[in-house]
Amino acid sequence: MCSVGGDGEGLSLFSGESATRRIVSVAVPRLTNQSYLQQRTHLRECWIGRRALYGKLTASQQWDLHAFFRPTEDFTDDEAIAHRVHLSKVRPSMPHRAGKAYRAFEEVERAAVPARAGTRSRTSDKVIHVRSVVRPEPDFAKLVRGLMVSLREREKTQRPPDDSAA
Repeated sequence: MCSVGGDGEGLSLFSGESATRRIVSVAVPRLTNQSYLQQRTHLRECWIGRRALYGKLTASQQWDLHAFFRPTEDFTDDEAIAHRVHLSKVRPSMPHRAGKAYRAFEEVERAAVPARAGTRSRTSDKVIHVRSVVRPEPDFAKLVRGLMVSLREREKTQRPPDDSAA
């Protein structure tokens, strides 16, 4: 049976069926500014150099990492800490959710197998995996281009037949 102690200092674990209970305190780790900055720097380096790792996380995990750590932003340490403090106040669950997403990211990183150069597969039964990497902000230029292409295609298919040929 597990219960959180009233002092909030740690987690108390009760074990055994005897009349006496043995209490073991386990410290709950807290994210310090220094560890936040280290994790943020690591995520930023991966965003710049190994972005495909993000694609192995769920979209919500990616959003949580982007919201809390802002790996795409070129913040100073003070700006990053101010962002963390502000976000923790307005969205109290975000530090916990981002921490879980960061641990998942670490697992993805550990499991990542480096690509072997010069290796070719000769089988025709290839399986292709498609994963998405979310962007923290919409790319409005790409959205406009996509809408314009869509409108042109719609015009082509819905254009009335030319009456001058008759």
